[in-house]
Amino acid sequence: MRFRRQLMAGGLAALAWAGIVYATGGFFVRLGGLRVSSRDPLVPLAVAIACAAGVWWRSRAAGAPPIADDWRPLGLVLRARFDGLRAVWLTRPRISAPAAIAVAGAAVYLFHWAGNRPLWLDEEMIALNVRDRTLAGQAGALAFGQSAPLGWLVAQRLVLVTFGAADLALRLLPVLAGLATIGVAFRMGRRWFTPAGGAVLVALVAFGPWLGHFALELKHYSADALAGLLLPALVVRVAEAREPDARRRRAVAWWLIAAVLQWVSNGAVLVVPACAVALVVLAWRRDGRSAAVAAAWPGAIWCLAFGLHYALALQYTHDSEYLRAHWRTQLPGAGLGIAGTAAWLADRLRPLAITPGGSGLGLAFWAAAAAGFLLGSRPRLGVVFALVPLSAFAFAAIGEVPLYERFTLWVVPALYVGLALLVDRAAELAPAAWRGRRWLVAIASTVLLVAATRVVADVLVRGWDGLVLERAHDHNHQLDDRGAVRWLMAHRRSGDAILTTHLGWPAVWWYGGIPTDPEGPLRAAVYDGTTMLEVAPGDPASCSPERVAAALSGHGRALVYLGFPDAPDDFGDRLLADLATLGRLTAINDFSSLSRVAIVDLEHPPSPGDAGLMLGARGTDGDSVPAPAPGCTAISRVRRW
Repeated sequence: MRFRRQLMAGGLAALAWAGIVYATGGFFVRLGGLRVSSRDPLVPLAVAIACAAGVWWRSRAAGAPPIADDWRPLGLVLRARFDGLRAVWLTRPRISAPAAIAVAGAAVYLFHWAGNRPLWLDEEMIALNVRDRTLAGQAGALAFGQSAPLGWLVAQRLVLVTFGAADLALRLLPVLAGLATIGVAFRMGRRWFTPAGGAVLVALVAFGPWLGHFALELKHYSADALAGLLLPALVVRVAEAREPDARRRRAVAWWLIAAVLQWVSNGAVLVVPACAVALVVLAWRRDGRSAAVAAAWPGAIWCLAFGLHYALALQYTHDSEYLRAHWRTQLPGAGLGIAGTAAWLADRLRPLAITPGGSGLGLAFWAAAAAGFLLGSRPRLGVVFALVPLSAFAFAAIGEVPLYERFTLWVVPALYVGLALLVDRAAELAPAAWRGRRWLVAIASTVLLVAATRVVADVLVRGWDGLVLERAHDHNHQLDDRGAVRWLMAHRRSGDAILTTHLGWPAVWWYGGIPTDPEGPLRAAVYDGTTMLEVAPGDPASCSPERVAAALSGHGRALVYLGFPDAPDDFGDRLLADLATLGRLTAINDFSSLSRVAIVDLEHPPSPGDAGLMLGARGTDGDSVPAPAPGCTAISRVRRW
């Protein structure tokens, strides 16, 4: 029996080995002079078959006990272990599925926040406004075409002054807003949903691809999502108070919370009109006209706060010609009429389902959310949250808010509430209908449950891929501005010239620690003895290599950063080819697929092999230098915009 057990153990080990090799494709390990490799799963599989044959042969011997006797001691041990684990499991503190999902989502957020991903263009431009303006200077029009709520900017400035200008510190407020949104979803799940619906709501909020994305970026959009979930939920909470006095007190508290949130969230401004209508109507229906008036008058507090915020900051966003021109295509045309505007809004459903909704199912995503609002077991909750996306379309119809991607992130939590309501209702109806043999209801609820599950799974799979599997910490949008610019600035000397494209300059200003002038254009395109030059594709009739040489005359070296792709793909090659004719390449480095830095010594003659290196032909011989891209390079002193 001992020999037979040894054969069994060896066969099982060989079978497990074959499975590992098949699943991983094989492996190779070298430990000092010892080489261990396994690439063919058939070899351990043959060993397992040989062991099985040996076990069968030994079991056929005269007087051999049954094979089951070999497993009996192991079975007793496993049974004892199982009974012990079962006892621990039955006496453990119970953790609900929504709570476990909320903890998992928070852990993912904190993990990526601690990963300290480099900032990218949009984040750098808002960070420059926060860094280079005083606390009072955060009011008014922002530089670089940026816009953000004044209270959010002030809070970011306080964080910067307290903790420094590190990327990790500046992303603290966005990630806290993301964690608070998960917390609100969890609290809603416990109050208004079954465990199934609550788990779906928390999972969608925690792992929705764009909610998670913006919770980890230096932008105010995660605060927009928080307001879009919290304020409608508080309206329902006001209506559910048992006593009229309690409802009046909660209504006043709601207006105060809304007044505070609109200082840190544009979404809070946009969601208030719909929520205020719901608040007043619910008060009227439950307690009469006087209660509706009592619920409405504290809105004067919000109006005063909004008026002050508008005078200090929001008017510059609302009246900005730059922003209006930039987002004009995301608003319906003035001459479309009612039918044309309705058709335009309908055409926005599919792209908005993808971004920021996080679903590739298009109209099915919207249909499932609408069905949840209409059929959910909490009609009051469904009506209030349905008003949120409707108000977004209303704002777009009158030309006030672009119906585009991140500007509608405040609508996404409400849509996720609709999906959770549909799952909640269908999961509640289907089992009871099947047991009661109500076939029509059973079939309809099962179809709704399957459809809702399909939409929810699509969102969660996309969120899992984006937040867990594909999100890198060493680059952002294929850029590593932090590593590239810090490397360049570490090699900078007085008398150098820094060259980059128009949208490459925010990275250099931020990570290079170069201050910008908040009052207008840069006072001088020189920082600490270093000239700052902007390069761009030029018209061959108005630019030439000689002009590049003239612009760099008097500088000892040219420090080049090729980062944000705001020029044609071949422009970097054109620029580097021009510089290769003016001096000797002394250093070149890539920090990601899009971030490249180079240093050209203009005081030494060019080297024949430099052109190939600068055009990306590193590792090739001198005869395989690619032809330079056509066109020419325009060069000028940099100006802050």
